[in-house]
Parts: sequence; structure tokens; C-alpha cells
Amino acid sequence: MNEWTDISCPSGCDETMLFGVLVEDQNCVTVPNLSQVSDLYIRPVGAVSPFDFSGGGDPTLIPSGIDNTDTANAFTKWLVGIGGVAEPEETPYNGPKNSIAIIKRVYTLDFQIDVTNANHRDFARQLQCNPKNFTFWFGTLGGQLFGGEDGITPASSNAILSLGNGNGDYELARIILRWEVKGGYGDPPRNVNPHASV
Repeated sequence: MNEWTDISCPSGCDETMLFGVLVEDQNCVTVPNLSQVSDLYIRPVGAVSPFDFSGGGDPTLIPSGIDNTDTANAFTKWLVGIGGVAEPEETPYNGPKNSIAIIKRVYTLDFQIDVTNANHRDFARQLQCNPKNFTFWFGTLGGQLFGGEDGITPASSNAILSLGNGNGDYELARIILRWEVKGGYGDPPRNVNPHASV
């Protein structure tokens, strides 16, 4: 189960949440980041990371950490597609005096890739075996990278290989990765994606 510590929730009933800084002028309208998930990075356990977080703050890219031709789980795989993360399923705890606390959140990334060759299809079929020996990050069209320093640990993995019945339909694979977060911790950390400009 994932637990990020960059945001800390109060541990006891008497602790106060210290809220962070906001933009001072709330009347200033700025364009938000695009949210569509466009990149998926799957790092097998023990593989080289494509991101270096050692400098603190946003990571730098380690180009040699990505190798889609590797068959020994020594490097990170990179996929490009279209996807999104749905609102999480929350498990509430109903305590005394009508108090409620969220004890777990389950997130789902639904990421669609074009099946343009046998390798893409076979990779999706491997995910149907529900492997969990990897962590992952996902990047958005807005240039953001989600997953923090160590990536996200999946609770389950799957893929759905679609064959449409229309004259213009083409082969697709939907990669479905679910992950759990315990306690009050929620969404994964977000950084600038150093691979977005490559």
C-alpha cells in the first residue's frame, strides 16, 4: 500500500492541520495544466529509474533508464497513449459521535494504447497476468509527473484488448492499474516531468 509523506495528516484528535501557502491573488485567473495522461513509465523491481530525485524538488531525466528493447527487467518501459485517473473509491471509518475518517483510497489509471505491433499486444497480455513486480509513474499533457521519488506500487494490473466492429475501428489495449493509499494520504506527489520536453 502506498503512503506519501510530503503531506502529513494530523496523527491525533488534538493536532491542528497547518494548511500550506496559496496564491495570494485569488482573482488572478491562470490557465490550469492539461490533465490527460499521455505517458506511462513502468519500472520493474530492481530496474534502473528514469528519474533522479536526488537534487530535491523536481527530478531530472536519466535517459539511459528507459529501454523498451530490454527483456531482463533491467530498465523502465515507456508507453504513450491516452488515459486518466478516476475519482478514488474511499473506504470510510464511522467512529463515535458521527465522526468519519477515510482509512483507504483506491485509485484506477485507465490508459489506452494503440496496438500497432505484436510487442504492444504481448505486453498488454502480460499485464493480464496481474503482475505487481513493478512501480510506475504517469505523465500528463500538462507536463506533470505523478508518483514521487519511488513511483506508485500497484495493487493490481490488467489489460483489455478491444476489437471494434466498425469499418474504421483499430486494435486498442486498455491498461488498467489500480493502487491503494492508506489513511488520510491521497493522491501521489506531482512534479514537473523532465521527460515531457524530450
